[in-house]
Amino acid sequence: MLERVRDKEDKDEVKQLRFAIRGRGAKFASLGLRERLLTLEIVFHIFNPNEFPVMVQRAKYRIYFREGNAKVGEGYVDEEVYIPSHTAEYAKSEVKTPLSGDLAKMIINQMEHGNTTLDFEGIAHVAIPEDMVDMTFKAVWKLG
Repeated sequence: MLERVRDKEDKDEVKQLRFAIRGRGAKFASLGLRERLLTLEIVFHIFNPNEFPVMVQRAKYRIYFREGNAKVGEGYVDEEVYIPSHTAEYAKSEVKTPLSGDLAKMIINQMEHGNTTLDFEGIAHVAIPEDMVDMTFKAVWKLG
């Protein structure tokens, strides 16, 4: 019984992983007008502030244009990412999304004005010593 109480206390002390998109951590990989398909390549920088290593087993997220709150698409990190304590690792993801009317307008607006912000919101399934936790995360990609 005491071990279970201790495990619960340890679990409560798990610090949130920090997801970020830094520098050239994301790009418009292709814009297929004929296929009406947008491809984004995303590289998340994930920092583990905990005293123990973690394994991000998978993550899923949504991407939105901050201006107008238009949804861009959804993506996944399917590969496992081992992150030692107090260090950061990278996780790659590719998002392919249909180029709808609203999305096309937002991209054209971004190209004309040269600056916009994409917001990422998601959930990561993380293995910690002797347990699994789900962590929500947010990241920002500023273009221009």
